[in-house]
Amino acid sequence: MTKSNRENPVADKRDAQRSKEVWWRIVEAVVAGFVILFLIVILMPAIQQPVSRGPSPCKKSLKQIGLALHNYHDKYSCFPPAIVLGPDGKRWHSWRALILPFLDEPELAKQYRFDEPWNGPNNSRLLPKCPKSLRCYKADELGLDPSHTSYLTVVGSETSWPGTESLRLSEIPDGHSNTVAVVEVREAGIAWLAPVDLSFADALATPSNFSGLRPSSVHEGGCHVLLFDGTVRFVNSEIAPDIWRALLTRDGGEEVRDF
Repeated sequence: MTKSNRENPVADKRDAQRSKEVWWRIVEAVVAGFVILFLIVILMPAIQQPVSRGPSPCKKSLKQIGLALHNYHDKYSCFPPAIVLGPDGKRWHSWRALILPFLDEPELAKQYRFDEPWNGPNNSRLLPKCPKSLRCYKADELGLDPSHTSYLTVVGSETSWPGTESLRLSEIPDGHSNTVAVVEVREAGIAWLAPVDLSFADALATPSNFSGLRPSSVHEGGCHVLLFDGTVRFVNSEIAPDIWRALLTRDGGEEVRDF
């Protein structure tokens, strides 16, 4: 063997070179494996993030509604009432009709008539023209009526929408960042021009992805809400009932912990 090695140094060099190449291939494979594992660990949370945190269209719609409400407040020094009664004492108009000029819907605003109820001869023709900002972006996929809205206020003496009364920002003492203005409702079955919203009792059901008159959405685990400071938050279905109730009231004086 010794003689063979001395007589064939070229073969020895080749063997050594092959050994080095094999070794480096093993090292490269191990390093590549660690890199792939590192990327999986880093990216997996983003891939597995639940849709409950919601796509941007929902937040964008509520942001637009919030901006419209604040622009209304800037002009009239108060928010719109949830309901406007007609001369017959019946419900004629919704807050959604009142904010049309501030939703970048000038044509709809011009076409809507306040001298007849929301379902009068003229206004009924506007029902199929529900603004995108008042309707869930997945409403068509769910097969919902195109005239129905996905965003409702919570009406009641305890809330910031006490029916026919208009409130100012200063009349929400619990705090604008701690008080709900508008909630998502997955399948409310309410026409966007109808002066109908959630009752306080119905709104007390913690957010979910169930259908019916309750805070809900197409996203797993809860729904989005617009707060009176203009921010949009996703409220988890596991929120404590007392915290959720506190968010719905305007002057209960409750302490609202982080949610």
